[in-house]
Formats: sequence, structure tokens, C-alpha cells
Amino acid sequence: MKKKEKVLPEEEEKEMLAEEEIPVSEAPETEAEPGEAPDAAPKTARSEEAMREDVALFHELFPEVTAKMIPKEVWEKVEQGESLAASFALYKVMQERENERIRKINEENAASAPPRIRHDGAEGEYFSPEMVKQMSQAEVRKNYNQILKSMDQWN
Repeated sequence: MKKKEKVLPEEEEKEMLAEEEIPVSEAPETEAEPGEAPDAAPKTARSEEAMREDVALFHELFPEVTAKMIPKEVWEKVEQGESLAASFALYKVMQERENERIRKINEENAASAPPRIRHDGAEGEYFSPEMVKQMSQAEVRKNYNQILKSMDQWN
């Protein structure tokens, strides 16, 4: 069987492994000492090799994401023994669903909202000839530049 090539720079791999903060032991699990309860033997959430493979898979799936970009809730799942790649993928899916839900709400609100009307002289505002006729001298002075730009669009 062909050995898988490293896809991560070694320093980034170390950084991601360090950020996981999962206790790692290179020694296999040992039996409990006589007189100790069987569950008192030290246990690791995942082996170092499994974490390295997980980090490599993560980098393969999300090459643009660095360890610093991974949110806290993903690291919490990893600390509970879940895969980094799977936890981050689930996070991304949930985030996309939430964004889609928000987008739909905004579309519904925009459809039912009255149109925007601006009469504050903000740059880019169009003044029709009728609007200019109804302005006071002070309003004309205030909006003079925009009125001139609007006049270019009058026939």
C-alpha cells in the first residue's frame, strides 16, 4: 500500500494539533493496576496518528482555512472526540442554513416594505422638475449641485 503524501506544512500541522488540546499518549492503553477500578486506566480521546490524519483531511477539504479561523464551537466538538473535518463541515452547513434563513426573511421584509423616498439632498438623489418647482429658495441653494445633475436627465 502506498503511503499518503503529507499535504500540510509541518508547522501548520503542529499548530492545529496544539490547538486541539486533546491529551495524546503514544503508549497504548494499559490495563488497570491490581486494586484499581477498570475505568481508572488512562484513556485518550484519539491517537496522535488519527489526529494527524484528521488534520491532513481537514487541510485537503478546507485548504484556505487556518487554525486561527476555526471557531471555538468546532474546537469544543474536537475536544469531545469528534473529527475536526466533520465538525468544521457541520459548522459550515449550519452557518449556510442560517444565512439562507436570514436572506429569505430579508427578501420577505423587502417585498412588503414601502419604497424608499429620499428628500435629504444626499448625493445621487434625483430631483424632478416638479420637485424643484415646489422647493423653497433655501432648499434650492442646499440642493443646487444635485439639481444641476438632475437637469442633465430632463429632456
